[in-house]
Amino acid sequence: MSEELRVLLLEDNTADAELTMALLRKSDMKFQFKRVETREGFIENLAGFNPGLILADYNLPSFDGLSALKIAQEKTPDTPFIIISGAIGEEIAVEFLKQGARDYLLKDKLSRLVPAIKRALQENGERKQLAKHQLHLEELVKERTSRLEKLNQTLRAISNSNQSIMRAANETELLNDACNIIIHDCGYKMIWIGFAQNDEEKSVIPAAHCGFEAGYLETLKLTWADTELGRGPTGTAIRTGKPVMCRNILTDPKFEPWREEALKRGYASSIVFPLIEKDRAFGAVNIYSEAPDAFSEDEIKLLTELAGDISHGLTSLRLRKALEESEIRLNRAQMISHIGSWELELVNNRLAWSDEVYRIFGLRPQEFSATYEAFLEAVHPDDRRIVDGAYSASLRERRDTYEVEHRVLRKSSGEIRYVYEKCEHIRDSSGKVIRSIGMVHDITESKASEVEREASVKFLNIMNQSANLKEIVKSSLEFFKQESGCEAVGIRLKEGDDCPYFETIGFPADFVLAERSLRECGKEGVLGCLCSNVICGRFDPGKDFYTAHGSFWSNNTTELIARAAEKGLLARVRNRCNREGYESVALIPIHANNTQMGLLQFNDKRPGRFSPGLISFWEQLADYLAVAIEKVSLRDALRAREGEFSSLYATMTEGMAIHEVVFDLSSKPVDYILLDVNPAFELITGLKKKAVAGRKASEVYGTGKAPFLDIYARVASTGKPQTFDIFFTPMNKHFNISAFSHEKGKFATVFQDITESKRAEEILKRDKETLKKLINESAKELMQSHEEIDKLKRLSDIGELAATVAHELRNPLAVIKMSAYNLQRKVKNTEFEKHFGNITKKIEESNQIINNLLSFSKTKLPNYEQVDIYTLLGECAETEKEKFAKQKIKHIDSFGGLKGVNIEADPLQLKSVIINILNNAYEALGERASGRLEVSGKVKDGLLNLVIADNGPGIDKENLDRIFEPFFSTKAKGTGLGLAVCRQIIELHNGKIEIKSEKGEGTLVSITLPLKE
Repeated sequence: MSEELRVLLLEDNTADAELTMALLRKSDMKFQFKRVETREGFIENLAGFNPGLILADYNLPSFDGLSALKIAQEKTPDTPFIIISGAIGEEIAVEFLKQGARDYLLKDKLSRLVPAIKRALQENGERKQLAKHQLHLEELVKERTSRLEKLNQTLRAISNSNQSIMRAANETELLNDACNIIIHDCGYKMIWIGFAQNDEEKSVIPAAHCGFEAGYLETLKLTWADTELGRGPTGTAIRTGKPVMCRNILTDPKFEPWREEALKRGYASSIVFPLIEKDRAFGAVNIYSEAPDAFSEDEIKLLTELAGDISHGLTSLRLRKALEESEIRLNRAQMISHIGSWELELVNNRLAWSDEVYRIFGLRPQEFSATYEAFLEAVHPDDRRIVDGAYSASLRERRDTYEVEHRVLRKSSGEIRYVYEKCEHIRDSSGKVIRSIGMVHDITESKASEVEREASVKFLNIMNQSANLKEIVKSSLEFFKQESGCEAVGIRLKEGDDCPYFETIGFPADFVLAERSLRECGKEGVLGCLCSNVICGRFDPGKDFYTAHGSFWSNNTTELIARAAEKGLLARVRNRCNREGYESVALIPIHANNTQMGLLQFNDKRPGRFSPGLISFWEQLADYLAVAIEKVSLRDALRAREGEFSSLYATMTEGMAIHEVVFDLSSKPVDYILLDVNPAFELITGLKKKAVAGRKASEVYGTGKAPFLDIYARVASTGKPQTFDIFFTPMNKHFNISAFSHEKGKFATVFQDITESKRAEEILKRDKETLKKLINESAKELMQSHEEIDKLKRLSDIGELAATVAHELRNPLAVIKMSAYNLQRKVKNTEFEKHFGNITKKIEESNQIINNLLSFSKTKLPNYEQVDIYTLLGECAETEKEKFAKQKIKHIDSFGGLKGVNIEADPLQLKSVIINILNNAYEALGERASGRLEVSGKVKDGLLNLVIADNGPGIDKENLDRIFEPFFSTKAKGTGLGLAVCRQIIELHNGKIEIKSEKGEGTLVSITLPLKE
C-alpha cells in the first residue's frame, strides 16, 4: 500500500504502544501514528488527526475502550475501531462487537493485528461502496418508476383504444376515438392521423386529430414521395414502413421545413408510426410532445403496437366479409385438430361454443342451454368440483389465464373423453374480468398414448427385475391381466414340436388341462387350433381378424365362427375358447430375430374388449417379452458353457491367469490387471485369488513395473502367442510361461514351476546375500499382502488375518533365525558377524510388525465411564510437551471452555488417540523454529468437537486419501497402524475423526464425539 494510514492509538502503557507500532511498521503497510491516553486527547484528535483507524486499550486509568467506542461511533462512525487488551472476557468482547467494534485482540496474540486491520479496512470500503450502490439504486428505482408510470399510461391507452376499435362503427369514429384516447391517457401535446394518397403528388391527407393544433395541419403540405417535403418524418415513415422519431425539433435537420410552425405551438419532439396493411404503409400516426426526447424505447414499442391496433381496426372494418369466410375455415381447422373455441360473457352468463366444442362434448346446440352451469353439467361428475374451482380461483386471484385438464362424459353414449382447456380473461377499464375467451382440445388419443408409455416403462422394469424364465413369465402375466382387465391370460412357449402353456392366470383347470398341448393325437400329429396359426406364422393380413404383425383377435368369436363356417374355414380348429364362452380372444405372437417363441393369450367372456390400437400395444409389449426370454435363455446357456470351462480351469495342473492390459492417455501399455486365476495358480505362486483378482500386476508382485509387460502387451496386441523360460525374482522361482490372446487388449498365461530343474544351477550361486534378500523380501511381501488385502476390502475378519499372519510368519522367521545361528557357529569371520547382526535386527523388526498387527486386530469395545475432558486433554498435552521438550515448538492450549465438561467414554482409549495425534504433530513439526501446535475444543448440540492443528509441512492429497488405511505411513519408520487404530476407537465411541491438510499449509485433525453414549 502506498498511502499512509493514520492510526489513532488509545494506550496508556508506553511499552505496549511502542510494541504495537513496531509490529505495524514491520508490515507491508505504511502508518502515521497518534497516541493519546485521555478522553480529552481522544476527542480532540478524532477531529484534528482525522484517523483512518482507531486502536484502543480496554482499560485506562481515567478512560476505557467501550466509552471511546461510543464516542467514535457518534463522531466518526465510518472509522474502523479495534480493541486491544491484555485480558478480556468473551461477554465483553461480544459487547464491543455489538457496539460497532470491527475486531478485538489480546496483547499476547498481536500476530493477528495486521490481518485484522486489513480485514477491517476492506469491510469499511465495502460498506462505503454498498452505500454508494444503494443511493444509485434509489435513483434508478425513481427513474424506472417514472418510466413505468408512463408505460402504464400507454398500456391503458392501448387497452382503451382496443375497446374503442371493437366498438367503432366506421373509420371516422375509430380515428377520432383513438386520437382522443391517446391525448387523454398519454398526455401528449397533439396527435393527428393521415392517409397516404396514390395521386400524382403522393400527398398525405390528415383524417383526424386531437390536442393543440391551431391551424398547424393546414401548413404541413406533406408528401410521401422521395422529395424534400417527403424526406421528413411522415413521408419517411410511410415510404419505409418504419417509425421515425425526431428527438429535438429545434435541431433535427429532417424537420427544417416545419420547424418554425411547430415551435410556435410548443412542440419539442415528435414521432411517426406507419399504418400498415399487408406490409404496405397506407397512412401514419403523428404524435407531438412539448418535451425534447420524450419517447423511450419501451414507450415506442407500445405505441408501435397501438399504431398496429389502429391499422388492424381500420382493416377489420373493411374485411368483415372476409372474417366470416375465415370463421368457416376456422371451424374446419378446429374439426381437424380437435380444438374448439368458446367465449363466456360473465355479466350475463352467456356461453358461446364453436361447432367443434359441441362435437367434443357430444351435444347439439338445441340440447344445450349455453350457460356456465350447463357446461359444468357436461363435465364428468368426478371432475366438476376441480374444474369449477380452477376457473373460480383464476377470477378470484385476478389471474389473466385459466387452464385445466378434465374428463367429459357424453350422455348419449356414456363415452368418456379427455380434454385440455385454456382461456384468457378480458377486463374492462376498471380491471374487472368481463369476458373469458378460451379453447378446448380433445386429448383422448394422446392421453391413451401417455398411458401406454407409462405401462411400457412399468413392463420394462418388471422384465429387468426378473431373475429367471419362470419369474419373467409369471410377472408379465400378472401385469397383462391387471392392465388389460381380461378374465384370463396365458403364455405358451415352444417345447420341441409342441407349444404348451407355460403359465396361465384365470383359466379353469379343466380348460388348461385340455388345451395344454397343441399337438393333435391323430395320425398326422400336427399342431391344431388358431394358436398354431399364430405360432407358426400362418396368417393372412388381408383378413380383418389378423394383423400385419401376425396376431389374431376378435371381439365376438361366435359371430366370427359363424362367418367362418359359411366359408368352410373351420377345418382343424377346435374352437374350445368359444365353447368355453370366451367372446373376446386375442392371440399375440412372441418372436424375436425371426424366431417364433410362443404366444400371449387374452380371453374374456365379455364382447368388445379390444381395439386395433390396443392390439398393436400388446404386440409391442410381446416383442419386449420375447427379448427378455431370449436374454435369459442365452444367459443360462452361457452359464452352462462357463461351468464346463470352470471345471477344466479348476482341474488344470498348470497355473493359469487371465489379464487385461492397462493403457495411458497416449495408448501406451503401462500395466496389466489380473482378472482371474485358477487353483493351480494359487498353489504354485502362493497368492490367493481374492488377494490378486482385479489388481494391477505391479501391485500384486511389488515389482514397480509390471513383469514381462513388453512381451504380454505384444501378445495382446498382435494375437501371436509366445513361450519363454524366466526366473521370476519376487517368487524366487523359475517358470515356463506361455502367453496367448483370446481378445484384443487381453491375454492369458499358462505356466509351470520349473524351479526344481533349475535348482542344480542355482545351488552354486547362493551366498550370504541370498539369506538377507529372502528376509527383506519376506518382510516386504508381508507388508504388501496387508496393503493389497486392505485396498480391495476383501477381508471380513482382520483378527483372523492377524492370527494367521502371526502363525505363518513367525515359524519361518524362527527357522531363518535358527539357520543364521547355525551358520554363525560354523563360519567365524567379522564380515559374516556383521550380516548376522542385520539378519537378527530384521527378524526383530518383523516380529514387532506382527505384534502391532495383533494389537490392531484386538481393539476392544470401550469401557465407558464419566471422563473430565479438560483434565484428560491437559494430561495428554503435558505428556507430549515433556516428551518433545527439546523441540522449539509453540504449544497452545485453547480448550479452557471445556472446564467442567464430562463425556461418557473409555479414558484409556481416548487418551491413546489424543497422544497418538499429538505425537504425529510433533514429529511432523520437527525442529522448525516457527513450529506451532494448538489444541482447542467446544461443545455444541450435545457433541464434543476437539481440534488439533499444526503449521507443519502438511500432507499431499494422494497420501491424505489413504491416511486412515492400515499399514499406510508417510514416515520412514512405523507400521501405519496408529491412525487406523485411532479411527477404530473413535468409531467405537460413535464418533467421527477427520483430517484436513494441504502440502505446505499444515494439518488439522477434528474429532467429534457424543457427550453421552
